[in-house]
Amino acid sequence: MDPCARDEQHRRVYCVNNAGKRAAPRMCNAVQAPPNKRPCDISKCPYEWVPGPWNTCSKTCGKGTQFRFVECRVKTPNTTKYSEPAVPKEKCEALAMPIEAQECDLNACESEFQWQIGPWGPVCD
Repeated sequence: MDPCARDEQHRRVYCVNNAGKRAAPRMCNAVQAPPNKRPCDISKCPYEWVPGPWNTCSKTCGKGTQFRFVECRVKTPNTTKYSEPAVPKEKCEALAMPIEAQECDLNACESEFQWQIGPWGPVCD
């Protein structure tokens, strides 16, 4: 079984009487029926999505868009450095992928004024 597959486990669920004999489903409370399927555990998937840094906003003022690369990589425990090359994105398709684009909203374009910052002063005592 592929530990990264977006599969489901299935089971049969029956309505039974107090003696354990099968009964018609209408005899049991449908609201209380246990689930007959569940998603497979993908926590053992050896791959993970690794997002890169956001690039600069596409606009210098107003609403723009910024992008980043998101790669599928072999999980590397306790590190943020990846020495191996990225793997095909299909290996991570069962995992929730981080967004690759987002809106950025800089100073309003029609504004004649904007904030400018200087360096911090000496260290506080």
